[in-house]
Amino acid sequence: MAASRPTANPLHKVDDHTIRASYGDVTFIPVPGGLTKPIPSLISFRLPDGVTAGDMHRAVLQQIAGRSWLIMGGIEVRIPVRHSPVFLAAEERKLGVLRAIQAGMEGNDRWWPVFERYVVGIAGRIDGLGGNSGEISPQRDFPRVRDSPGGNKDDGICGKVAELHYDCHGDFEGFVLETCTGRHVFRACARGIETLLHRACASEATISVQTRKDAPKKPLRIVWRCC
Repeated sequence: MAASRPTANPLHKVDDHTIRASYGDVTFIPVPGGLTKPIPSLISFRLPDGVTAGDMHRAVLQQIAGRSWLIMGGIEVRIPVRHSPVFLAAEERKLGVLRAIQAGMEGNDRWWPVFERYVVGIAGRIDGLGGNSGEISPQRDFPRVRDSPGGNKDDGICGKVAELHYDCHGDFEGFVLETCTGRHVFRACARGIETLLHRACASEATISVQTRKDAPKKPLRIVWRCC
C-alpha cells in the first residue's frame, strides 16, 4: 500500500512490531481502515551524523483519509540539537517520572508494550549522553530549591539560565542569568549548583540568585520558582 503512493520512501520491517523508513521528503505508513480505537504507537527519529549544537530538525506528521487525500489532522515535531550537559538533565528528569508512571501500569494494558519501549529508549539515550540510567529511580518529581523560613522571595536577581560556562578542562565555572533588563554573569564551581542549573535550563524555569554586596558575582543562595 505504501509503495503505491507517488514519491514514497520504502518501508522496512524491523520486527513484528516495528517498521523503519529512510529519511526523505515523503513517507506513507498505511493504516487499516474500520478501526474504532486508537492504535498504540511510538515514533522515533534518528538524526544523521554530523549535527551541531544549534541545529533544528523538523518533521511534519499528517493523517490522510485514504484516496480522497483529505488531511484529517497533523502535528509538527521539532528536534533541537543541544550540548549533552543540558540535554542530559532533562532526560534524567523525564526517565524518573516515566518509571514512576510505568510502575503503576498493568501488564495487560494495551499501551504497555509501547510505553516500555519508550522508557527503554530514554534510558539508552541517557547512557549514550554519558549518564547512568540504572541509577535513576522512579519518582514523580525531582526536589527543587525553595525559600527558607523567613526568606523574602523578592530578594535577588530573577531570570532564566541562558548559558553554562566550562573551562578548558571541562570543569564547571559559572553561568549567565538572563532577565528582562539584561544578562548577569555569576561564578560558581559546586557540583550541586551545576546540577540544579542544568535542570533549570532544560525546563526553562525561573530562578532567583541572591548574592552578598561584597561579592556580587558569587551566588549565596539560589531559589527555584515553582509558580
